[in-house]
Amino acid sequence: MDIQLFDRRSVGQSLPDWDSSNAFNNHSACDSFGESECSGIILLLPEIALNVLGTIWTYTNCIQCDNEHFTSTVVEIGVLFNWVMLGGLVFVLAMVLDPVGSLKLQEGANGSVDTDMVLHRKVTRIWVRRFRWFFCWLIRDEHSHEAFSQAAGLMSSMFRNTDIVPSDFIAGFVLLRVKQKRESREQRRLALLAEQRYNCTSIVNECFTGKPNWMCLKKARHYLQLSVAIYGWPFLIYRYCITGLFKMMPKFFCCACFRTKPTVVKEDNCCLCNFAAIRYMSKLHSKDILFASFVNHIFELPFFVTVDHETSSIVIAIRGSLSMRDIFTDLTAIVEKLDAQGVPSDSYAHKGMLCSAKYIKKELDDYNVIEKAYTNFPEYNLIITGHSLGAGTAVLLAFYMRPLYPNLKVYAFATPAGLLSREAARIAEEFTLSIGVGDDMVMHMTIDNVEDLRTNMVQVLQSCRLPKYRVFLNGFGYALFGVPSRDLESTWRHRTTSEMRNSPLLSTHSPVLSMITQNDGFPTDTISNHHLVPTTSSYPNEQPISISSTYNELAARRYSKIRLYTPGHILHITKKKKSKEQKKADKKSGTNSNEYNYEMRWATPEDFKELRVMPRMLLDHLPENVLKTLDNVLEEQRTEIGFDLAQLIHAQIPLYIILMFNMNCNNYCNIYNYDYHTPTEWRYNSEQEITAAEEQRELAQRLTLEADRLFGQAKDSVIKNKLDIDYQSKVKVKDIEYKCKEIEKQKGDLDEEICLLLGYQVRIENANKLLVGDALDVIAECLRLRNCRQSMDLVFDDVEKELLRERELIFGINDQLEELQDKVMLQIRKLRTFVYNLTVDLRRKKNALKIEEQNENLNEDNVEISILNNRNIFKPATISTTEWDQFTLDIISAANKVLVDGRPIRAFFDKCLNKMFEDLVSQSAAVDLAFKLRVEEYLEVIEKLNEQRVETVKNVEEVQETIEKIKKAIDAREAYLALAHSRLLNRTRREGVELCRDELELRLYDEVVQLERDVKSLQNMMAESVECRRRLKQSTARIDVQLQVKQNSLRIDNELCTEQRKRINYRAF
Repeated sequence: MDIQLFDRRSVGQSLPDWDSSNAFNNHSACDSFGESECSGIILLLPEIALNVLGTIWTYTNCIQCDNEHFTSTVVEIGVLFNWVMLGGLVFVLAMVLDPVGSLKLQEGANGSVDTDMVLHRKVTRIWVRRFRWFFCWLIRDEHSHEAFSQAAGLMSSMFRNTDIVPSDFIAGFVLLRVKQKRESREQRRLALLAEQRYNCTSIVNECFTGKPNWMCLKKARHYLQLSVAIYGWPFLIYRYCITGLFKMMPKFFCCACFRTKPTVVKEDNCCLCNFAAIRYMSKLHSKDILFASFVNHIFELPFFVTVDHETSSIVIAIRGSLSMRDIFTDLTAIVEKLDAQGVPSDSYAHKGMLCSAKYIKKELDDYNVIEKAYTNFPEYNLIITGHSLGAGTAVLLAFYMRPLYPNLKVYAFATPAGLLSREAARIAEEFTLSIGVGDDMVMHMTIDNVEDLRTNMVQVLQSCRLPKYRVFLNGFGYALFGVPSRDLESTWRHRTTSEMRNSPLLSTHSPVLSMITQNDGFPTDTISNHHLVPTTSSYPNEQPISISSTYNELAARRYSKIRLYTPGHILHITKKKKSKEQKKADKKSGTNSNEYNYEMRWATPEDFKELRVMPRMLLDHLPENVLKTLDNVLEEQRTEIGFDLAQLIHAQIPLYIILMFNMNCNNYCNIYNYDYHTPTEWRYNSEQEITAAEEQRELAQRLTLEADRLFGQAKDSVIKNKLDIDYQSKVKVKDIEYKCKEIEKQKGDLDEEICLLLGYQVRIENANKLLVGDALDVIAECLRLRNCRQSMDLVFDDVEKELLRERELIFGINDQLEELQDKVMLQIRKLRTFVYNLTVDLRRKKNALKIEEQNENLNEDNVEISILNNRNIFKPATISTTEWDQFTLDIISAANKVLVDGRPIRAFFDKCLNKMFEDLVSQSAAVDLAFKLRVEEYLEVIEKLNEQRVETVKNVEEVQETIEKIKKAIDAREAYLALAHSRLLNRTRREGVELCRDELELRLYDEVVQLERDVKSLQNMMAESVECRRRLKQSTARIDVQLQVKQNSLRIDNELCTEQRKRINYRAF
């Protein structure tokens, strides 16, 4: 096999030339290389044996030794470390081992056969098998096979026929960093980077000039906080390793599995830790969070829906990548047609994120979340936000929700570059604001960019003059101290053909090296102008030459024919870099010469067509760093304005100068607001105020005298009436409180009964779903599989009858369940009718109680009392006290009657469900028994057929031996016949009288006749034996066919159908 177990290219010496002058050809070299790998694998066996022996010796009492604590602890740690190293070695071996070497040799041996597609399929299957082994816990996901296949196809397309080992990636990234550093230096010399900075600004208002009002950096920061909150408790513990748990504890909802929750929360733990983390990080109240789903499978992302009163919006926040399931969602990067309304027919999107968006749309529709939110808050806006994977999913979800909510907006942070086709990305600008920070690699990571990075890595590995260990040491130094200027030139050199064949970083028989050196030089790229491989040489003393067809094939090989782009208006924020002179000046003065540390610009999707290796390419993608950057940018704006005004006032500058300065600051702060009037207006206003005050004073005096007279006349009668009314009011309040308690008690009983009936409804729905969704599918699959039986085995047997009987039973039970569900719904409607009536009556009584209590608390000193001029309002009520009492009593009595009548119905439901369960279990047992008996019959028949075949084969061998004996007998008789013929022929040569018919001649004639008769008899017998052998072989072939048929039927019944039957679980009843 054409693989490398250990990276022998890391040594500083070059390997010998690989050409026709070698003693061995490619085939023998690969064989010897495979033998060395096999020997390396065999060397693992003694290592494993020694580890097992060391474990037994250290952790068991099989071997007694002096117990010295320190030595024992060191030995135990050493054994554990050895096991960890061995496990890592096995993992690397499984991931690096290349089982397709034989296919490569076949391709080399027969050049007329194009095996690239076959090789691609085989490598894809290998990667799928690796994923299933090392991520076995993901196999249970519904879409795991599809995700594994897509990711495996991507890996095959990226690294097929490259012969690159993991250490090559590390060396390649180090060299790419050096190469890109040198290119940046050249661009600075040509003033190319300065041209880009002309479009950058550090002032937020200047950057957002001409943009819609909803595009606001402050709002974006607010929604980013919600996007970060959905990461849940793992992110909170990561941010606050020590205090994170204590921050969540006040938000815990202990024993949530057994308590009623105000919010629909899916797939959280018993204490709702993720929900608590969301509440802490978002500062939201639990009642404002309408829905939260923490389901995390492949193509299924966690999200939550909340009402944000601060921005008057309903927000859907979607989580980014946090688990291996999310990684496989990212790796499912094949393009999928975007079938949303309002987009062109040729629009495509990232398949993994598109499936995630459809899943979230389905969850929102199933739980009717958005409609319920708009019922309570119809004037609010709809906002979708997310970070990383969540940002891409948010944009695609918006395409599906825009037909119903045309004013929705999307705030996406660190949006993946490979998301939408160009036209769809342009449409997304109407409603999407994408914000990226610094050198975020995800905003540059498309399949095309990664393929270009792979091609560049091959280029720099071939062009490097240093051995691999030197590259590793230099890379460690670069990480600590940066890339020195001398390494920008000394790392590369012009290489001849022989030098390139002896590359210290690529193996001698590497297919990549053979691609590059076919034309005796380093290739240039003529494929497209956006590739990282330069069209002219970037290294000293190199001349442009034509690229070989094989290398062109590697560079032009694309996993996808459609390029995807970043959607929406893209705001790119970067840290402002200082020149060396500024750094020296700041160091001397101890101040910051820059007013702003960040600058921003509006980018286009085409600006992210290159994936560069940068120090902060991963850190700038993390959500806490994006949040910190936005905080710093907003803080710089506030600090700069506040500093300028404070210094002006402190310096005692005249007021009009400060006002002029304030107007020049784009009205950030309004200090004073003057509105001047004339002296005449001032005097007129003063006279009017004095006149109005005198009129009010005179009116108050008249009202005081009138009130004193009326008070003296009615004082006694008012006191008497007030005492009587107060007593009647207290009696009325007690009556209303008593009736409210009775109504609440009856309403509580009805609610409890409704909850019980809803439980039965859920049981019926689950049972119906089980029968229709699982059991019927299993039965149909079993019938389909049994139709695959062959020949005479395709018989309508007892198993078929029992399966059909079970299907008919399920149909009947399904009808009964629908009838039961209708009865449950009818009873629930009746109960809810009375609950509604009781609720209305309770609300009216509480309102009356509130009014009576308010009247009881009123007295003549309250300022709220007033006299109404319209006395028609005081008409007496037409309902008597008796009718009032009877109305509540009738409602309670009717509700109690329905409640009592409904309890036997629950007992009937239990009885029906138990009977259905018993019938299903009984029939399932009958089906399983029929399968068992049928399998036993198959086994018995197969055993008999095997015995018959053995006997038949034995008979064939016996007949064959008989034929051999007959052949020998015929040969012997023919020899004697030839002897007799020869003697008779010799006797015909006698002369004269000697030519007579004597006794000897007669005897010879008789012998010839006898021998011919014997030969003929033996030949007839041999023909019969041959015919018998032929028939026996035919019988053996028929037995083999019958065995295959029986074994196929046995496999269907004993394996496939039995495996399908395991899916049936009637415990839902």
